[in-house]
Amino acid sequence: MTAFITPLSLLKMITLLQGATNLVAQFIQVVMTILEDLFLAIAMPFINDIRVKGLYINYSGELKLLGIRRFVFEHLQNLDKALDRIK
Repeated sequence: MTAFITPLSLLKMITLLQGATNLVAQFIQVVMTILEDLFLAIAMPFINDIRVKGLYINYSGELKLLGIRRFVFEHLQNLDKALDRIK
């Protein structure tokens, strides 16, 4: 992690370093620890990203809320679970 102070605030660069030994494996291990109960069912780490799975069914276009289809609503709930856990 690299941090520096600017007139606006403290800025942090928190990306994976290029060429560090076993960095991808460490990232995946940490993410799997954080998302252990969501792993494979909802979220899955891939190289330096985290994939949140979409649904395989669209419920024939059924609406959950006004203008929001049920499969989109459920995918957003899964995304919220993963982001909340990471936070």
